[in-house]
Amino acid sequence: MTTAREQLTQLQNTISKLPKDNQNVYQKILVLLSDFNSRLEKLEGCKSLESSSEREEKSAPRISITASTNFISYSTSEIPEINSDLSLLRQWTGKQTFRLLFDSSRDGLLPAAFNTTTSLITNMMVIVISSDNYIFGTFNSYSVPPPPVSSDTAYIEKDPNYFVFSLKNPHGIVPTRFSRKRLSTTLRICPSDGDVVVGASDCFSIIPNNSYIIPTFGSYYIDTTGKGADIFVGNHYPSRFSVKKVYAIQWV
Repeated sequence: MTTAREQLTQLQNTISKLPKDNQNVYQKILVLLSDFNSRLEKLEGCKSLESSSEREEKSAPRISITASTNFISYSTSEIPEINSDLSLLRQWTGKQTFRLLFDSSRDGLLPAAFNTTTSLITNMMVIVISSDNYIFGTFNSYSVPPPPVSSDTAYIEKDPNYFVFSLKNPHGIVPTRFSRKRLSTTLRICPSDGDVVVGASDCFSIIPNNSYIIPTFGSYYIDTTGKGADIFVGNHYPSRFSVKKVYAIQWV
């Protein structure tokens, strides 16, 4: 028997392949899927809490539901790869905690799954982990647009709080964030039935087993490392790299 999460992923994939002649209906379906995903996250969180209580674990719970919010906040154990950099990420974002929106290990590294779980979200961070365990990503304070249905891409534009970052890189350089030289396009949202899962303007494109870094990165971002596009994984387009995992989280 398939789980609710597996059924949702199958539904996302099916809907992404449907004709998009009626854009209004298609966008309403995406909003409904996003709402369903949020409800499923809450249910999964409650089940995790119950299981944790039954085992009487002495450690702090992985998931907590606070009275002042209407969503689940996650501890760093949900994303162990950022444990050592959490205080720095809090400083960069000005936020204290986060909730997990998308986990490619759980949801699949698919545009439809990414778009359904992140559409209309504010204060979102994308975290990419390469097959070589290099870690980098983006942060936006502006809301994520719905996926495009009549064009190749949609962007978050002119977000003054946008930045990209490198947490772990092949050069051993300390975690660093990079701002754009000028306000422009930032996070790139792609069609749910396409190949690109997500991208950052003039920085990177995430494609299963075929991702790449934009070679002109240094021309558009303030680079204090001097490594240019090679800061993230040690190479840039036309070279490609594989992705181990992608997370999307919302800082609150």
